[in-house]
Amino acid sequence: MPQEREFLRYASPNERRTITREDLGHYHAVIIGAIYAIPNSTSMSELLHAALQECIATHPFLSVIVKDKHSEKPYYQRVSAIKLTEHVDNSELVVAPRLIDGIAKTNPSEYADIVSREMMKHIEGHFRRDLDRPFCDGIPPWRVKVVTLPSVSPSSPSSHWRYFVAFEYSHAIGDGPSGIAFHRTFFSSLKKSVLYKENPDSDPQLLETAPPVTKTGIVKPCEKPFPQAFDTPERLRISWGFLLAPLLGAILSSFLANLLGLKAQASSTNEGTWTGTPCFFDPKHGAQSKVVLVSIPSEDVNNAIQEARKHGAKLTGVIHCLVVRALGRALRNYRDDAGRGKGTGPGEMTNFVGTTAINMRGAVGVPESEMGEFASGVYTTFPVPLPLEVMDQEMSNGLSDQEWEAARKATLEFADAATRLQDQPIGLLRYVPSIRKWIQGKLGKTRDASYEVSNLGYVDFGNANMTLGGEGEDEVEVENMSFAQPGHVTSHTINFNIVSTKMGGMVVCITWPTGSLGLEGSEEEEERFVRAVGDDLAKWFKAF
Repeated sequence: MPQEREFLRYASPNERRTITREDLGHYHAVIIGAIYAIPNSTSMSELLHAALQECIATHPFLSVIVKDKHSEKPYYQRVSAIKLTEHVDNSELVVAPRLIDGIAKTNPSEYADIVSREMMKHIEGHFRRDLDRPFCDGIPPWRVKVVTLPSVSPSSPSSHWRYFVAFEYSHAIGDGPSGIAFHRTFFSSLKKSVLYKENPDSDPQLLETAPPVTKTGIVKPCEKPFPQAFDTPERLRISWGFLLAPLLGAILSSFLANLLGLKAQASSTNEGTWTGTPCFFDPKHGAQSKVVLVSIPSEDVNNAIQEARKHGAKLTGVIHCLVVRALGRALRNYRDDAGRGKGTGPGEMTNFVGTTAINMRGAVGVPESEMGEFASGVYTTFPVPLPLEVMDQEMSNGLSDQEWEAARKATLEFADAATRLQDQPIGLLRYVPSIRKWIQGKLGKTRDASYEVSNLGYVDFGNANMTLGGEGEDEVEVENMSFAQPGHVTSHTINFNIVSTKMGGMVVCITWPTGSLGLEGSEEEEERFVRAVGDDLAKWFKAF
């Protein structure tokens, strides 16, 4: 018997953009992962379904599907029930014995390092496998992967089990911060369940707040009202000047458009901007995202934040400068080694255009705990960095004066964009007659930016300062987080997806579509190029 489904509303222009590119096969899963430590008196299998029930009851977008995805009027429907087994997958990470045999007893520190490296390799591989994996039709487009992790202590038993929990979801039901909102609810539920199990008589209110446990694995949908869209005309006002600039910029010659200060899109690329290859997509092979993970210790991140404050900047502005420097260095090295490239080659580049994902929740009074699509973007132009020999000299001294000025300027632009509702680029989408034709029309064209920085910031779930086996043995902890999205088929060349935690430092997940970088050679050569970029980022963070 078919399920009864409730019509909720039509998708907004920006929601239609995410729905259409997914329907075209260009983009599938956003993934926010977290490493949880829970007391060994319980297990994730005992707590998982109750935690997911609470997430579903809290977030309306987890109870919906998208209908008519192929059309210009897709809409959201609420399902009548959610079967958790259709959304959950469990596995275990086992470290190869050849890597740890003989080390456990002789060198526990080296053992822990090996386990940590294997864990990061597993997460990187997981992202590679799942970023481009479509969601099943007919059920809400999200899934949760739970991976049991090995102990970092080779001899004494740990007081906590460790799990990697990946929340994977369609961009049609949420932006990057939506994944953080999910994990906040998930963490809160785990903590309440553990507290109740360990102390059932200590607080009568725990009995009321402990999540209910489903016996059948079938959960009722969220009963809360479905949120209105963010990018409505009432919220995002567009002035005539902002509207006409891209229209006239597309009609007039480039000389006249530049003379009048008009441009055909929100980006500011020109002939000297490095953009890799033109946009391309092979339906036969589908999207093919590549992934490289970079870990930066908390101490290095904190030092960078302190230096940024001294120079009137914030961390995201600093990250842009380091990304531009790392890309510039890698491209120059490639030019010197290979002497050629496709697209806007390293020999001709004069600038990079970076786009920054901006969380607009604060501007419209929406709490950070709410899932949904509240993203806009800012395009910023950076000149090609210093010559290699000068860059090498300055590498050990943080940023140059020119870079600090760029970081300050970018910081001000980001702050303005996060509070301004008028003339947001995302608001122009409502004037596009056909989102599908607009996206398909980008294929074969120059990309609109060199790279994207999407920084979810510092995430704190209120963890205690717990060391395994020490104080806080009843606590649930989030040790580390990571964030990935697919490589972009019809926009920027490469993504830098970033999230930070107190215990796990900063994790940078670099993603790109295979072949987008404009390097002649194998996929392995592309990966070596990106790993060199990531290594330089980590090295320069250490210089602050």
